[in-house]
Amino acid sequence: MAFPLNTLVWLKQPGYPWWPGMVLDPAALEMVLPAGYDTCVLCLPSVSSSVAFANSSNAEELLRFDPETDAELIEAGKQDADCAAAIEEALNVYEQQAQQAQLEEEEGEKNEHEDGGGRKGTHTRKKHMPHKADKHERKRRKRHERNESTPVDRRYRHEKKKNERRKYMDSDDLESGTTEDLSDNSDDRRRGKRTGKKSGKAGSQDAVDQYEEEAGFLPTHQEDDAAYLERMLRENRHTVSDSTLATIRHKLETLTEACNHGGVISVSEAAEEELLEVLSPLSLVNVTLDQLRRLKIGVTVGKFLLRDYPVRVVSLASAILTYWFRQLPPATQQLLSKKSALDMASNDTTIGSERQDVSLGALGVQLEACFTDEEVCDTINDPVIVAGNIEKELEAVDDEDVSMEVLAALRDGSNTALRCGLLDGSITAKDFVANPTNPDLLLKRSDNDGDKTSGVSPVEPESPLEEGSDLTNFTTLYVCPGCGAREAVANEYSVQAHDNMAVFVRCLKCDETWNVEA
Repeated sequence: MAFPLNTLVWLKQPGYPWWPGMVLDPAALEMVLPAGYDTCVLCLPSVSSSVAFANSSNAEELLRFDPETDAELIEAGKQDADCAAAIEEALNVYEQQAQQAQLEEEEGEKNEHEDGGGRKGTHTRKKHMPHKADKHERKRRKRHERNESTPVDRRYRHEKKKNERRKYMDSDDLESGTTEDLSDNSDDRRRGKRTGKKSGKAGSQDAVDQYEEEAGFLPTHQEDDAAYLERMLRENRHTVSDSTLATIRHKLETLTEACNHGGVISVSEAAEEELLEVLSPLSLVNVTLDQLRRLKIGVTVGKFLLRDYPVRVVSLASAILTYWFRQLPPATQQLLSKKSALDMASNDTTIGSERQDVSLGALGVQLEACFTDEEVCDTINDPVIVAGNIEKELEAVDDEDVSMEVLAALRDGSNTALRCGLLDGSITAKDFVANPTNPDLLLKRSDNDGDKTSGVSPVEPESPLEEGSDLTNFTTLYVCPGCGAREAVANEYSVQAHDNMAVFVRCLKCDETWNVEA
């Protein structure tokens, strides 16, 4: 069955409890009912300005609101803060409608009594002549009173007083204003039906009154006012406890594991609906920076940004994270924006690339990208391992400024020797993270350690690397451990003590010498 306009109902939507609302005319809202729906419902509280469509014939979707029989639904709905506010408003509207209906019934009975007592066709017997004289006297008295005062229709006076009350109503109290308007419109319709048999003049007067009444109201906002809509959305949000967030995070982690089949993410339609049902409450939740850090709820939601998940899941997760970021304090937003290259990197940085199987985070991927192809070709060490070691050291330090300094030092084009030192192991990741702003000190320390422990040998007499020797054996096969340059002189030289051949190399840039086994 179709519910009459302004009827209070219960609406059931996925992910929400039974929610109180009021039936509206979609034409008045300039809306068109979708196929399969016959009812337009304003979801309370009215400040939310949320409209939904439902099928009145589906008892599992739409029920009539009756506080006397809906105690269980009311109790269940009050578990949610927003639903509790909606129920409170629905109860107020229900009480107003009940009182108004009672007043109309009393007025109708009174009108019928007065009309029946003043009919001209009433027969009066002669023995009641004194009563008839009293009647004429009352008429003269009433006529005298009417001459002294302006004649005003009783119904019109009632409507005028109602309009005056509305005009002085607080315009900011949108909730009470909306509900009273809806109930008053219902009252006008009922009166119109009851007085439909009256004269055309009375009907015309009712139409004029209704026009003046509706014209006296100015809209409290514009439909395209973005600031108003944003305020309405903010008022509809609420904070939650740590236990609630922890429960939601556990559910999301469980669903994530269920969708992961041997490293391959596969989401069925049922799993998609479950993910949306668990994620949806987070779209109405405000979280603090402390909750994000302690509960890691943002990290869990961020896992659903991968392209392997359905579009609806990715879009919802992205919207939730974006809103949470914008609600952080301005100083925190600036700090996060500053290190966005580290923490705001896309989750699919390594997906589809040659580094898909490595265990690098967003920072490690960027560190590994700092090493050039030439630097990588000149070393046997894997740059991914080097980047992973640096990333682990940075995680142990847990300082955002240090992370930025390390990344800036590796990206500096003039720090070729530093990157080469990290690749060949002469500079450790721990030393680099401890002193990222002074690469020269790291290189000098590496040179001192190399003279003591590495295979660098002093220039022996009659060595081809002795000053003034021939430079015909120029090579770029070796990288100087001191400055990272590739221009050097290399010659084989017999080492009698070991009875084998060795290659002595001298850097043409810094005169660093070292030996390599032939």
